[in-house]
Amino acid sequence: MNILKKIASTLRDVVTIAKFVSAVVAVIPSVILLIGAELKLVKATSLYLLIAICIGVLLSIGVGWWIRRVLLRQISLSDHGLFELISKDISYEIDGPERRDYRLTYKDKIKALLDFAMVYPIRYQWTGQGKEDIPKLLNKKQRLLSVFDKQTGEPQPYVVERDGNYGQWYYYFVAFDPPLRRDKTAQVIYTQEFHDSEGKEEKRLTFLVEVPVKRLRLRVKFPQGYTPRLEYKRSEVGSRKEAVKLKGTFDFTSRWAEIRVEKPLRKHIYGIYWEE
Repeated sequence: MNILKKIASTLRDVVTIAKFVSAVVAVIPSVILLIGAELKLVKATSLYLLIAICIGVLLSIGVGWWIRRVLLRQISLSDHGLFELISKDISYEIDGPERRDYRLTYKDKIKALLDFAMVYPIRYQWTGQGKEDIPKLLNKKQRLLSVFDKQTGEPQPYVVERDGNYGQWYYYFVAFDPPLRRDKTAQVIYTQEFHDSEGKEEKRLTFLVEVPVKRLRLRVKFPQGYTPRLEYKRSEVGSRKEAVKLKGTFDFTSRWAEIRVEKPLRKHIYGIYWEE
């Protein structure tokens, strides 16, 4: 992701500057003391102490370089940085007397690409106006990355707002405890609740495929007594071609509309659309 790449770029610059400054700090005094020792202007003990300090500085440089290399490699492995997205399941439940209450549930199955994978980014976009709850994780070994609020001093989930495709996106970051090892799989399941007080929510559930995913499932649950006209479609981002109709299902008993896609195409939008 671009956010992680910016973090890596900043770390790279910091490490580069630190390496240069540390080298200057380590080499120049060493030369001075070596000359001083040769001329017997300083004691040998001071020389040995400085050599030990220089070795420590050089080791610090090496560790910093190694950390930078690992971070850059992690971020470059995939668009998510540390993970392969195996499957994504998105459910959207509509409720309330005026159909203005919504529950969004995400289920991401992922695989770690490196050891000690600790943070997984999640995001959402909602077109309504009103109450938006923060994501609630169902796994107690997972938690949202938090920072301390400057005003209250209380920890608050760290969120990044960014303009993107079709409006504003909100990013949260899931922390694993303990971190995942290489090739270890995990499920990230979280829910969010919304109330559209202004009635602005668009009648659709869509997903833009930006990273490779093996399986995609979209589901929408409608309340009893409300059976809208449904369409299941796929469209390519930036293309003027007409959207491709997909095969979907609707269960009149459970009230769930659903589409399943194996190996969905990147840069395509898959969605369930409905009308009164």
